[in-house]
Amino acid sequence: MGLVGFFGFLAAIFLIGGLAKGAVAWLLVGGALAIATMLLGVLRLTKLWVDRSRR
Repeated sequence: MGLVGFFGFLAAIFLIGGLAKGAVAWLLVGGALAIATMLLGVLRLTKLWVDRSRR
């Protein structure tokens, strides 16, 4: 695990140094997808809760 972590750290440094714009774009896309997924989950839970409350 130590070596894997070390190489991951090096890869992160190279990403930040060389492909900062690309990395930021991917982070933004990933963040947007995560937020959308979370919102969909919350909406589904709210819908289920409302349906149960009506019965």
